[in-house]
Amino acid sequence: MNRKKHVLQWHIIHRCNLRCRQCYQEEYQSESSLENLKKIFYQYINFCTEHHFKGHINFTGGEPFLSENLFSLLRLCEDSGITYGILTNGTLLDKETVQKLSALKKLSFVQVSIDGSRKVHDKVRGQGNFKKAFYGLKLLKRAGIQTM
Repeated sequence: MNRKKHVLQWHIIHRCNLRCRQCYQEEYQSESSLENLKKIFYQYINFCTEHHFKGHINFTGGEPFLSENLFSLLRLCEDSGITYGILTNGTLLDKETVQKLSALKKLSFVQVSIDGSRKVHDKVRGQGNFKKAFYGLKLLKRAGIQTM
């Protein structure tokens, strides 16, 4: 059976390490418990099963790499066979994090937000963040992880 794809863009955390000019985030502190996040995850899995969808989750926030629950959620996806992507500002990507990501089989991509030239990006996201984001992209590419 060829199932239609259903994509969930899931804001798992409100916290962010940046204060970008265009951001619609109004609250920067809260994060749900892993227990609550698991409930939502399984509701989504059940929804997809019930409606014969092939599910896919894009994890975002705030900044998803600030979430202490991100890798637990990624493991749930891996164990459930569901594909996923991560939408990030890229500034928190380091060798250790990228190495952990590279071991995941169902990770489809990591999308790093870039707002234009270095000058434009840093004006929007803060001085030095263009360089940090591109460093994160470079690490992802070296690890063979699809980027956008």
